[in-house]
Amino acid sequence: MTKLHLLAFAILAASVSDAGAQMLCGQRAEIIANIDKKYQERPNAFGIAGEKTLVELFTSEAGSWTMIMTRPGGVSCILAVGQSWEQFPAPPAKMTGL
Repeated sequence: MTKLHLLAFAILAASVSDAGAQMLCGQRAEIIANIDKKYQERPNAFGIAGEKTLVELFTSEAGSWTMIMTRPGGVSCILAVGQSWEQFPAPPAKMTGL
């Protein structure tokens, strides 16, 4: 992970702990099954943080969302959850004039 990624993760982790929540971790398949069953959230986006950490965003039609990270070996942790998710329209293939 780059220093910027580590800083962003530290800030996010601090905000989660400030809210009095504990980070919930478990096997990726179980985490995904639970957020599907409880909140009807489906995969919406993903990216790779550093070289080996998968970050995924799950959203529902009702507007709930969950962000998880998965490390090699399949252990996932919930990073953040929320409501009122709004999806931007897809950007044009090529933006001009910037």
